[in-house]
Amino acid sequence: MSENSNKSVIDNRRVMKNTVFLYLRMLFVMIISLYTVRIVLRELGVVDYGINNVVGSVVALCSFLTSSLTAVCNRYFSKEIVKGDKVSFNNCFCLNVTSFSVLALLAVVLLETFGIWYLNNKMIIPEDRMFAAHIVYQFSIINLCLSFISIPYNSLIISHERMSFFAYVGIFESVAKLLVAYLIVISVGDKLIYYNFLSLIVTVAVTLAYIIYCFKYFSESRYRFYWNKKEFEEIFTFVSWYFFGSISAVIKSSGLNLLINAFFSPSVNAARAIAFQVEGALRKFTDGFFTASKPQIYKAYSNNEHEGLNRMLIRTSLICTFLMAFLSLPIFFNAESILSLWLGNVPQKSVIFLQLIIIDSILNVITEPIILTILATGQQKIYQIVEFILRVSILPISYMFLSFGYEAEITMVVSILMSIISVYVRILMLAGKYSKFELKRFMKYVTKLILGYTFIIILVKQIEKDSMNEFLYIIFSSVIVSLLGLFLLFYMLEQKERYIIMSKSVHLIAKKKYDE
Repeated sequence: MSENSNKSVIDNRRVMKNTVFLYLRMLFVMIISLYTVRIVLRELGVVDYGINNVVGSVVALCSFLTSSLTAVCNRYFSKEIVKGDKVSFNNCFCLNVTSFSVLALLAVVLLETFGIWYLNNKMIIPEDRMFAAHIVYQFSIINLCLSFISIPYNSLIISHERMSFFAYVGIFESVAKLLVAYLIVISVGDKLIYYNFLSLIVTVAVTLAYIIYCFKYFSESRYRFYWNKKEFEEIFTFVSWYFFGSISAVIKSSGLNLLINAFFSPSVNAARAIAFQVEGALRKFTDGFFTASKPQIYKAYSNNEHEGLNRMLIRTSLICTFLMAFLSLPIFFNAESILSLWLGNVPQKSVIFLQLIIIDSILNVITEPIILTILATGQQKIYQIVEFILRVSILPISYMFLSFGYEAEITMVVSILMSIISVYVRILMLAGKYSKFELKRFMKYVTKLILGYTFIIILVKQIEKDSMNEFLYIIFSSVIVSLLGLFLLFYMLEQKERYIIMSKSVHLIAKKKYDE
């Protein structure tokens, strides 16, 4: 433990400041990206745009590893920051860079052999676009290598909680990609190749920005070849089990798609896909706060700040759940109107799928800080096995119900029931691995939170939609949900936190009256 180990690593103001940066980044990137896609689709045309996506998807299969590798870096780097040993930190950083470089090399070998064969023999690409497809494929491989190499540098910035720079780079990247889209408008020659070449330049610039920033501000980022078999085996074991758990999510999602396709028409798969698109956009809003909280949860555990960590677990869970519910419940109650406005022609069952997916997402957000703390302990083997069993068991149970003649949405009902079980299983598993975890306190909090949002859903459902016009109902239900959610948030806060909020509110009101 470092000489600074008695100093608290928990800084709520920094979390909120970093959250603001991440939200601004997300909103800016989302708006720019939507406009960029429109320009690129128009300029490339449907065929070339399809080639760009399908060729890139082969490489994207390997990039599935990046989330596991990022989780490893965040955990170990946060731990090293608390330890305060610069030499040890540099060793850890260099080992990660070396390991990821080897992985990038292995990915290149795989993609240049099996990947090329698949491109030539299995992909359906017009013969006159085959040369362009091969060029795009090579650019995609270089992009993948750069993403592997940049993970340790990216994670170092997040672990040091420099979210402002992270946000600025994200904004620069989105603006640069918009510029690329405009450049292909005036380009001559093959626009598909030109677009991918310019996109690669943007990726190189972003990667260099991360590396240069780390080199300038973090002494531990000075790379030198370092190898330690024992440390590598520890990292490899952590990555393997994390990857094992991540695979279960893919098996569940793909398996349910195949099941639905086996019993129903493709339009039902489309309805499910649309619902998950909406859910994915909603999750980005909660991810901002959670990403800002991650380093401090890791650091608090490493620094043995047990009371502070227990408070932070509840606070992070509460705020993430509130943000998810605040944004998603108005959509839950107005799903049909919103989907009609967005799509025009809404596929059958899109509404019920979206409503059930929102409930499932709120349940899963509750225990995200718990999962992170399990990872912080380093003892994730049993957790990942149990998580794998719970997720994959959804498939045979869903198959049984579908065989009995139930509708497609039963798959989401099964998923929700399994998510409720998972919430309590995760809490119990953390209690078994972290002796200072306040099990009863968190169990009580989670139960009250689930019951609170269940009450809100039931209460708002009682409001007669037919008694007012559509637009008025959207506004009314959104306001009611927001007010009830804020009341629940305030009620769930600790007494000290409620007192601080009330004191500041009274002070602001008094100051405003005095100014008048």
